[in-house]
Amino acid sequence: MKHAAPIMMKQGSGSIINIASIAGKLAYALRSPYAVSKWGMLGLSRTLAQELGEYNIRVNAICPGPTAGDRMRGVISGRAKELGRAEAEVEKTYLQSTALKNWVDPANVAAAVVFLASAEGSSITGESIDISSGYGL
Repeated sequence: MKHAAPIMMKQGSGSIINIASIAGKLAYALRSPYAVSKWGMLGLSRTLAQELGEYNIRVNAICPGPTAGDRMRGVISGRAKELGRAEAEVEKTYLQSTALKNWVDPANVAAAVVFLASAEGSSITGESIDISSGYGL
């Protein structure tokens, strides 16, 4: 953002899309440094939306929930070790914490980014959009 904003200001438009996390909106036990960084990203995104709006620059954040893939498998493995539980049990806990009882598809996160960057998203700024399968509802 530090380097892109001046270029966008000069051209008089732009769209900055930050990838935060649903952890930036909920208490997230055993992952406090991660959660704090995501809470900070949401605050920064909203603040920059206000500061850069006069230059027609939109700033938004995407908040994925538990997303299918290697990274989530690593989170589950680490959490299982911290708690002294089986990985399957921890995985089940994550899935049960989503309203849809499934992992977020990375393609859905990508589609939200494309939408926010498009003309159809041109009136959206300062928002954080959850793509979380209803995690934590």
